[in-house]
Amino acid sequence: MIPAGYTIELKDGTLQRSSSDPFRFFHVQGGTLILENITLRNGRAPDGGAILLAGGSLSLQDSQLLNNQAPFGDSLGMGGAILASGTGSGPGQQATIRIERTTFRQNHGAYGGALYTYLADLEVIDSTFERNTTNASGFSGGGALYVDLSTARIERTLLANNSADGVGGGLVLCGAAQSVLRNVTFYGNEAPGGSALYLSSVGDCASGTPNLTASFVTVAQHASGPALAGNTFTATMKETLLIETTDPACDSSFTTSATWQGTNLEHGSSSSCEVTPVSNLATYLGSLANNGGPTRTAALRWGSPAINAAQDCRDAQGNTVSTDQRGTGYSRPAPNSGQCDVGAFEFQGFPNPDLSTSANSSLTNSDLSTCSYTDSHANRDTNSSLANPDLHTHAHTDSHANRNPRSRNDATRGCTANVATRHGGRGLEPNSGRNCAISFVTHNNPTGSSNRFPRK
Repeated sequence: MIPAGYTIELKDGTLQRSSSDPFRFFHVQGGTLILENITLRNGRAPDGGAILLAGGSLSLQDSQLLNNQAPFGDSLGMGGAILASGTGSGPGQQATIRIERTTFRQNHGAYGGALYTYLADLEVIDSTFERNTTNASGFSGGGALYVDLSTARIERTLLANNSADGVGGGLVLCGAAQSVLRNVTFYGNEAPGGSALYLSSVGDCASGTPNLTASFVTVAQHASGPALAGNTFTATMKETLLIETTDPACDSSFTTSATWQGTNLEHGSSSSCEVTPVSNLATYLGSLANNGGPTRTAALRWGSPAINAAQDCRDAQGNTVSTDQRGTGYSRPAPNSGQCDVGAFEFQGFPNPDLSTSANSSLTNSDLSTCSYTDSHANRDTNSSLANPDLHTHAHTDSHANRNPRSRNDATRGCTANVATRHGGRGLEPNSGRNCAISFVTHNNPTGSSNRFPRK
């Protein structure tokens, strides 16, 4: 136990329960626990399978909490990995938790598969909650997080493939809970009520009305029930991307109670949330992948109606949002864009194409401002098309012999494309297209291996 006035700090290690006897790793009773690059695995206790925080503070950085349990029946099953509870709601009485670049995976409880907070102040940044579960004969909640009479700020975080047999596959806000979400993705969570999140002020949550403020959030591919649901609550949603293909994005209570600001898009010919419906929206969202940054993201594909569709680059509280979910290096708005995208992912433009295999290249962009192309591979009778509506810069070098390329440019305004071939180029037929000049430079170079332009 870590009492008030004491601090324990651990770095770089693993704590794992290997015996059949249940035990948790840490019990903080008013003190301070700091864990950095620590893995906690297979803890089991009636509540708080790995950590019980009763007052005091907890800091987790670059850590993992895996396969910890607080099963229903051992006790109430609150917090499969962590139960954090304050001693009161006054100053200094709340438990304090800061979680940064940390993964919660396959933890299990009855309420809060990964984490349960009560009278606590929670901050989660750059973290992942995936495949956590709750089960209590149909009454469980918060497959990943259960926030009860607490404040929570969750930013640049992924909640994916968590499940509850009751409500809130990803997140439950209970009673007078206050939560701010920014650059968050809910993906593939499951629950009969609120498969992504659920807000409740009845029963055990009758302490007050929960309040949610969410900006630049992606909600996608949930199952077993409407993604967003609740009973009596307040919610403000801004620049939200809703892509549900099996169940509605909103239940009737969320539709009635939520206030929508900015641009909010929902997949389908009609909208269960009464926001803007877009029939082909799901086509332009990738599955979860490592697209850079500390968490996986669901990337917008080129052509998505969400690109450049946000009303502005501010959250619902008026603060500037300067990056997407991936953080530093992934700016909002994207370079040369000027306007932010809807949802947690900001499309940054096309990468330079790989010219190693495909027979043709077509870059379609009507706002192409500078496109530099150098070719020195063996490319015979190859068609290259530059016609890309929003790509501002594109550079590529190709170093094999190129013969008889037929290059055209279909950009509609302000494009300059420079194509150079390092061989005795023959039969070059530039076509300046619309408002665009293409210049060709040739150099002598031995014939190299054949290379074809890719079609993008």
